[in-house]
Amino acid sequence: MSQPGTPDPTPPEPSAGPPPSSPPSNPPSSPPSGASGRPRFLPPPPSGPPRPPRTSGPAPEWRPIVRYVVAALLLAATLCVCLGFAPEESFDDRRSAIAREDDLNNGSTEGAPQQEVVNGWTTIAYLELLSEQQERSDNRRDGLLVVGLVGLATLLLTGQARPASRPPAA
Repeated sequence: MSQPGTPDPTPPEPSAGPPPSSPPSNPPSSPPSGASGRPRFLPPPPSGPPRPPRTSGPAPEWRPIVRYVVAALLLAATLCVCLGFAPEESFDDRRSAIAREDDLNNGSTEGAPQQEVVNGWTTIAYLELLSEQQERSDNRRDGLLVVGLVGLATLLLTGQARPASRPPAA
């Protein structure tokens, strides 16, 4: 008999294996199992008869109707965006005035250096016009982008279901 605190020099007797009524233990390489003995990451077994695989059949009857209704609404929205967001002011008069002034100034020049100066003035006038147009830009582009995105979302939401993957032929 050994004293407390010192290891027992005699090894314990080896057992003949686990009792026959106990379940076999998982080997070290197997995944951890849950309370039911199945690995935790596997889904539970299906209940009831197996379902037939999904196939891509004809679209349900409501999808084409929804597409036609949304297409009509998008067409109306496109017309409203194009006509409703059109700029109120036309800059044609300003462009014509810049071109006339350029012609008058070029007619009074006598050499290349003077023509360069006149062309600089014309360039400045056109850049001022472009800057003003940019400040007063219309919102048609943004409206048409929204209409296009709504159309794309409609196509994606009312599209046909994906065909079921078929098992490889044996």
